[in-house]
Order: sequence, then structure tokens, then C-alpha cells
Amino acid sequence: MEEQKNLQQMTEEISDKLLETRYLLDILDELVNNDAKMHTIVLQSNKNIKFSFDMVEKCRTMISRV
Repeated sequence: MEEQKNLQQMTEEISDKLLETRYLLDILDELVNNDAKMHTIVLQSNKNIKFSFDMVEKCRTMISRV
């Protein structure tokens, strides 16, 4: 049970950092709005963050089944 709690806490911390990074990317996107290469980097990073959020959610589902 303690391991499950630790995993839940870890997934929450990961989600917090991902959300913080997403906010920072939004700011960066505003700063580089006319630079196509930088905009592409921001877009791909946001896709990676969304994928990571989805993976964290799958992990939480697996944890809840244990």
C-alpha cells in the first residue's frame, strides 16, 4: 500500500511539472510568434506534454487497480 501511495504522489508531481512546463511554453510561444522554427519546437513540445499527461493517466489507472 505504501508503494501505491508513493506512485500516486510521484504521478501528481510529474503532472505538476508538466503543467508548469506547458505554461512556460505558452509564454515562449508568445515571445517567438513570428519565428517558424521556434513555433514548431513549441508545438512539438506541447504534443509531447500531452502524450506524457496521457501516459500519467494510464499509470494512475493501473495504480488504482492494484
